[in-house]
This record gives sequence, C-alpha cells and structure tokens, in this order.
Amino acid sequence: MRKLKFNNNPKEKNIGFSENEINILIKELNIQNEVFINYLENAGKKSNIFDVDFLDANQYISLQNEFRKLIDNDSDINLKTNSICFFNYTFDYYNNKYFYFIKTDERLTNPNIFYYSNGEVPIGVNFRDERTEKIGIVDKKSGFSNHINYQTELKFGTSIIKQIKGYFILTLFFPFGLLLIVYFEIKKRY
Repeated sequence: MRKLKFNNNPKEKNIGFSENEINILIKELNIQNEVFINYLENAGKKSNIFDVDFLDANQYISLQNEFRKLIDNDSDINLKTNSICFFNYTFDYYNNKYFYFIKTDERLTNPNIFYYSNGEVPIGVNFRDERTEKIGIVDKKSGFSNHINYQTELKFGTSIIKQIKGYFILTLFFPFGLLLIVYFEIKKRY
C-alpha cells in the first residue's frame, strides 16, 4: 500500500472516521481501495488540506448518494456510480461545484482522480481547460496518493527530514560528480 503523508498540525488537525464508521462506509459505499480507506481513517471527516468537513458517516454517505444521483441523472455520463466516492469538492468562480473522486472498487495502490462539474462555463472562458467538460481525469500521472502528498507539501512545505536527506545526498555525491567532470576534461585534452 502506498503511504499517504498527513500533517497533524495542532492548529489544523486531520480527523478521521472511527473504526465503526469505516466499517459502515465500506459496506454502504462499496469501498475496496485500501489507500482510500487509509485516507478516510486519517482525514476523512476533516482534512487539513481540503476544505471539507463531515459530521459523521451518515452525512458522508448522504452526500455520496447525492453525488452519485447527480451523475446518474446526467445523460452525457456513462459511469458505474456504485463504485465511486468523492473526497473533495470546491466551487469555482462561476459557483459551479467541482467534485474530485476516485473509483473505489479498484484495488490499485494509486488510483486516478477524476473530477465532475455540475455547471457550465460560459463560451470563450479559458480559465481552466477541463472546465469545458463536465467530467474528466485530473492528472494521469499523479494518482490519489501522489495528489494527497503533493497537497500536503504544498500547504505545509517539505519536511525538515526530507531537506536534510537532500543535503546529505548532495554532499555525499558532490565529490564523485566533481571527479567525473575532472576525469572527462583530462580525457578530452589528452
């Protein structure tokens, strides 16, 4: 399983669902993806990187069902809604609601993130390319785990341990790099 990075900032804590709530969510929403379950356990109720806040599992299930009905009622979209769950939603400049979701029936370690917009963007607006479509993939290369980790680093910065590791590796390999440069310069001249 791919590791998700969470920053438990004392001012902005992540709040996950309890074990009992997780079992209810797994059963009711058909969640099989372990990475997503890990996210729900650690930051499902309230995440410090997304602006969503759920009171309990019942509210989360209710909102998921509304989201699934929204997609079911859209004749342009052909998607099995019993196997998707959103984890974040935002509003754009035109007050359209954007849902970010994954397919939860796939046991991938890093599932793709999709978006769905319930609104339309006026013609001629090129604010964001995917805004002209109602549904699409956020980033084919990134995936859910990388997205969560990237959003955490974006909001809280790189950890000090990672910075120290980077400096350590740089100082460790710098002399070898310098020797290679000198070696090729000498070889070029003779």
